[in-house]
Amino acid sequence: MNPKCIAIDIDGCICDFAHAVSKILHDINPIYPVFNDNSEAKKWQQWYDNNPTISDEDWATAWNTVYTKENLLSMKAMPHARKALKELNSLKNKYKIYFVTMRKPLNGYSIQDISVEWIESKGYKKPSVVITKEKEKFAEIAYVTHFLEDCPKMLDKLSTVKDLKVYKCSAGYNKECFGIPVKNSLEFIDIIKKEE
Repeated sequence: MNPKCIAIDIDGCICDFAHAVSKILHDINPIYPVFNDNSEAKKWQQWYDNNPTISDEDWATAWNTVYTKENLLSMKAMPHARKALKELNSLKNKYKIYFVTMRKPLNGYSIQDISVEWIESKGYKKPSVVITKEKEKFAEIAYVTHFLEDCPKMLDKLSTVKDLKVYKCSAGYNKECFGIPVKNSLEFIDIIKKEE
């Protein structure tokens, strides 16, 4: 039997990317509410369902504004993520641990280096960061046993990986999706520790 291998999605599980994007949208036009964390996902989705669609121009402006080295490094951690990352340090000798993201390339900078720097700034030492749009294939190749994810499409893809325990970082947008629900990354780590 292979030793446990843990994979954790970055944006939406430990990094509050949605907050940063919604804050910029709010700055563009105050009608857009600020999305503070996944606990407010349902409230934000209800607002979005009952209001005019965010314009393509506003989305493009928000995305281009948020996707800079400075903004990526200054993003806040999800609730309990700092504590979870510190707890993970104590598991490094027992498990392989990967942080996985679909972040796109950033001209002139290494998105991997930026992600490593952000994770280290939140308390985890020397993280292994994997950049891929095919997390399910990575999970198979790396023999991942436990995967924390929040993206609905990715949760569905991960459901096809044999012998993989998929946990979803609960949010309004993934309530009906495949995966064992956990409130946050710290609960995910606690579950793994209890399996020892």
